[in-house]
Amino acid sequence: MSPGSGARGFDQATTLTAASCHGTFFHFPTPISHLLSALSPVFETPRLVVRRLTLADAPFAFDLVNTPDFVRYIGDKGVCDILGAERYLREGAIASYEKNGFGLYLVLRKTDQQPLGIAGLVKRDSLEFADLGYAFMPEYWGHGYAAEAARGVLEYASHQLGLGPLLAITSPDNDGSIKLLVRLGFRDDGLKELTPGDMVRLFSLGVA
Repeated sequence: MSPGSGARGFDQATTLTAASCHGTFFHFPTPISHLLSALSPVFETPRLVVRRLTLADAPFAFDLVNTPDFVRYIGDKGVCDILGAERYLREGAIASYEKNGFGLYLVLRKTDQQPLGIAGLVKRDSLEFADLGYAFMPEYWGHGYAAEAARGVLEYASHQLGLGPLLAITSPDNDGSIKLLVRLGFRDDGLKELTPGDMVRLFSLGVA
C-alpha cells in the first residue's frame, strides 16, 4: 500500500459523528489579513509548496478525508458536506496554529499549485511530544510526494520550530506508512492504545 493515507495527523481535529451530517454549521469569514498570512509558504521543497490550511481549502479537505484509504487507515470523520469540512479545519489544523504555533499544512505541487495532500505536526494530550502526520490523495501516490513533504516537515520542526523529539502513529496494518516512517529514521516502538479501544503503532525520532 502506498503511503498516501499515512501517519494519522487528522486525528487531532474534532471527530464529527454521523449525526453531524444533518446538523447546522455556520461559516465564519476569515479576516483578509489572516488569509494573506496563511497563503504565504511555511516552507518549500524542490517540488512542493507547503502552507497553512484555510477555510477556503474545505472542498479539498472534504475530498481527502472521504477517500476509502483515509477512512480505513485514519478514520471516518463524519465530514459529509463542505460546511462540515470547514468546521473540521477550524477545530483542527487552524485551532492548532493558534494554540501550538504549528499544525497540519496543505501540500501543493510547485509547478501548478495543485493540492496533493496534507502534512505537518499534531500535538495530542495523550502523547508527550508532537507527532508527524500526513495524508495524500490516491492519484498522487507513488511519486515520492509524501516522503518529500515529510522530510520538509522534519527539517522545519528542527530548524524553525526548535522541536526536539518527535513521534508518529499509524494504524497497525498501514504497511506503506510504516515503511516510510522507518526510511525517515523513526524507530518502531510497537503498539500503543492511544485511547480506549484505539490501538496504534507508535514511532519515535530522537527519543532516548
